[in-house]
Amino acid sequence: MLLSFKTALIPNNKQVTAFKKASGVARHAYNWANAVIMDTLKVRETDKTVKVPSAIDLHKKLVAEVKTVHDWYYETNKNVPQKALADVRQAWDRCFKKTSKQPRFKKKGQRDSFYLEQGSKAAPKIKNDGKRVKLPSIGWVLLAEPLPVTAVHNCVISRQADRWFIAIKYEVEKPIISSNRPTIGVDIGIKELAVCSDSKVFANPKAYRRMSKRLKRSQRRVSRKVNTKTTSVQLSLDLGSFG
Repeated sequence: MLLSFKTALIPNNKQVTAFKKASGVARHAYNWANAVIMDTLKVRETDKTVKVPSAIDLHKKLVAEVKTVHDWYYETNKNVPQKALADVRQAWDRCFKKTSKQPRFKKKGQRDSFYLEQGSKAAPKIKNDGKRVKLPSIGWVLLAEPLPVTAVHNCVISRQADRWFIAIKYEVEKPIISSNRPTIGVDIGIKELAVCSDSKVFANPKAYRRMSKRLKRSQRRVSRKVNTKTTSVQLSLDLGSFG
């Protein structure tokens, strides 16, 4: 059974720059491949013999036409653009099956992310020591909290606002659930929070009603407060008018 785990990273300035470069390469490769497929589909409107490029075809074309022009592709791990090409091809497959809409072009600063891989499932090489994780082509990066496993085969680095996160999947044994375990029914209500079929009743805490008076008092205190900075500026202006 696979479980997902996501936690924040604490990168230094050099590592943040590396993250941004990798995100930029992933975005560029994705948009480039998306444009190639769209152009191919236009040609297929008049010539059905033209084949829609696969992820492998896109990678060969990228190496021949893009990497030779943009040297900054080589500043990131090779898995970064490869996974972006696979992602856009899978997105088009879903579109062809009419299970999703046509893939859109990615924009800078929106859902920036990239994929890293090292080793294999049998011998994962993205290791961590409980405090840091060693990312391919980047090095040791501090973790906000320890990962649940000591090594993984792959991971996804993503950005939310100004924070960077690592997401992994790891396998655990599926828990054994007894087939003859007791069952219970729960009725959720307003007067009572929950009433169980075994007659157990959970009272509604009614937190908002309990705290509403305190909230009103706090709001009144805030409304009566004066912005001292604004007042001092206004006072200086008033005094200046007498000069």
